[in-house]
Amino acid sequence: TIPDYSFANAKLHIPEYTVTTPKLGTACFYNAWNAGGVKDEAVSLTVSETVAEIGKGAFASCEIAELSYQSRAELLADSTVNGPFYLAELYDFTFWEQLEEIPAYLFANTEFLEEKNLTIDMPVGDCAFYTDFSSNQGFGTLVIGESVTYMGKRAFYGRDIGTLSYQAVSAVNGNEDLTEAAFYNCDLGSLSIGEQVETLDGGSFCGIRLLQDTLVIPDSVSKIGSCCFY
Repeated sequence: TIPDYSFANAKLHIPEYTVTTPKLGTACFYNAWNAGGVKDEAVSLTVSETVAEIGKGAFASCEIAELSYQSRAELLADSTVNGPFYLAELYDFTFWEQLEEIPAYLFANTEFLEEKNLTIDMPVGDCAFYTDFSSNQGFGTLVIGESVTYMGKRAFYGRDIGTLSYQAVSAVNGNEDLTEAAFYNCDLGSLSIGEQVETLDGGSFCGIRLLQDTLVIPDSVSKIGSCCFY
């Protein structure tokens, strides 16, 4: 175990670090790495598969050049202000190919310092990429793959997305009201729906601001839920 607040504000100068400890306490690395906006001096961080529990704000306010997230850990976060990377500054990240889901609140209010292109092929937890801050970068291209079965509440809330390619065959949405839709309050440059998509669940694209003039719904779509494009 790395106890609560162990390295908070420690000003670590470790260019590469792999976390293998099974349990990470609350804010244990809070603001521990801060490169002053110099990418080459920011830490390359790996959260390994041996990590089983991550406390609230474990890496909050850290500056991270590259993050390799390989853990199936239980996240103790329960809001958008105490996720493991809350207010962290992140240049780039990758997910382990054997990861089974993107956890709730993982990157809630994380500042992406560079626009990210990302393909997702697993369920996405509630508020996984949520942001309250318009200055936080979003995605150049975001692909929601065929095998995605669940889109959590406000999963991408507030993120700008240049191109959204929605390929999920029959994903279920977690929203219980319209403001909880996965892409609520997102600016989308363009949206395409794949020809293998069969179901667009209720509220799928509720609350988006779409800049393109036309949208083609392919013939493969046999069900469109309520308020899908509200």
